[in-house]
Amino acid sequence: MLNVKVSPVKNPQSGWFYGHSYMVQISRGEAKKLGRTLPEVGYEVIVKSVQDWLYSTSKHYLAIHNISGQLMLASCTTKIQDWPEIFGVSVFLK
Repeated sequence: MLNVKVSPVKNPQSGWFYGHSYMVQISRGEAKKLGRTLPEVGYEVIVKSVQDWLYSTSKHYLAIHNISGQLMLASCTTKIQDWPEIFGVSVFLK
């Protein structure tokens, strides 16, 4: 299990926002713990991809998004409370 320190998203910078149940703000240091290169502004990097056990053609994704220089850890399909079980990632508020 990977433990990551995060902050809630206070003021989304754009119209793009999955909601507080699906995304959190993450520091560069914590993002690097996930073992990937950091995305450029406007891009995302998938850090975990897991096959959905119910639908064989579907996957769950956990990604780091760079929104105007702010890094977000997000999944468009999986709530934060389910990340430990699905992705093996636990988040803790700073």
